[in-house]
Amino acid sequence: MRRALILVVSCGIAVVVWAQSAVKTSDIGAVASAPAASAPAAIDEAKVKDIRILLELTGTRQMAQELIDRTLAQMKRTLPNVPSEFWVGIAQVLNPQDLLDMMVPIYDRHFSHEDVKGLIAFYNSPVGKRLQAAQPAILRETHEVDQAWSQGVVSTILHRADQFRQYQLATQPASQPTTEPASETSCK
Repeated sequence: MRRALILVVSCGIAVVVWAQSAVKTSDIGAVASAPAASAPAAIDEAKVKDIRILLELTGTRQMAQELIDRTLAQMKRTLPNVPSEFWVGIAQVLNPQDLLDMMVPIYDRHFSHEDVKGLIAFYNSPVGKRLQAAQPAILRETHEVDQAWSQGVVSTILHRADQFRQYQLATQPASQPTTEPASETSCK
C-alpha cells in the first residue's frame, strides 16, 4: 500500500507541475528525479549487495514495475485530459530501481546480514521458489478478498453509526421550548 501511495503522490506532483506550466517531456525527469532530502546511513556494501539479491529473488522489481503500470493506467483514467506525451514521459522517468533503492535501508533495519543470507537461501530452495511462483496470485487474490472485506467493514460501520444516531435521537428527551426572560430594557 505504501508503494502505491508513493507512486500516486509522485504522479500527482508531476501532474500538478504539468498543469501549472507547459512542461517539456525532458523536464519531467528533472522533477521526478530530484534528490531525496536526506541520505540514508551507510550500510555495509556486502549486506547491500545481498539485500538487492533478496529483492530480486522475491520479485520485488517485477512487482514495482506492475505497480507503476497499474498506477499509470489508473491515473490516465482519472486525468483523461492530460496529453499522451505526458504519460509517455512520466513512464520513462518512473523506475522500479528507485523503489528497490528505498527498500534497502528498510531491510537493513529489520534484518541482520545473517538473516538476509538465510532468506536468500530460503528463496533459492525448492519451497522458496514455489512461494515466489505463487506469490503474485496469492497477492492478487488477497487484494480481492481485502477489498471485499474492507467494503464490508465500511458498510458495517456506516450501518451501526446510523443505528446509533437513530438510538440517540429516540432516547433524547424532547426539547422543551425555552422561554427567554424579558429584556431589562423595554420600551415604555
